[in-house]
Amino acid sequence: MSTSHVSITTNKGISGALFGVAILTYGARCYIRTFVVKQFLVDDALLLFAVICLCVTTGLDLDNVQSLYDSLAVILHGPDMNLLLKTLDQIPRISRHNNAAATLWWCVIYPVKLAFLFFFRRLIVRLPKLYVWWWWVLGITVLSWIGATVADWLTCPFTAVEKVLCM
Repeated sequence: MSTSHVSITTNKGISGALFGVAILTYGARCYIRTFVVKQFLVDDALLLFAVICLCVTTGLDLDNVQSLYDSLAVILHGPDMNLLLKTLDQIPRISRHNNAAATLWWCVIYPVKLAFLFFFRRLIVRLPKLYVWWWWVLGITVLSWIGATVADWLTCPFTAVEKVLCM
């Protein structure tokens, strides 16, 4: 039963297409960095970490999408006993996957931000006033990454049925 305006097949198709674009873009960057520039710098390592996290979180999301649609059906259309019992049994797994995916999404977004930041560092290395600001921005970015990463776990640390009360 589809409860959303977007079917599961469409959801998976769009997610897969965007994932493919991200992987192809990263592959093109790796090709350029390996064969043209012939250097592997900090921004490349950050993007590699982001791509690894993207692969894991996309897998988690695709594995969890049916359970999320089932949960949405129970919320929007009331308790269908078969679906409700199936969903209640899956709440601990859904919760763990959602917490892991949320954490990994931050580990995708912030390394990309940091990669841009390290790229800009090479542009401003000879401008001392901007270099001081670069360090401030780096500190704020790292602190916000840490805060965003742990926020979901701190606000609702449960991985069992109690998680329903936090949602």
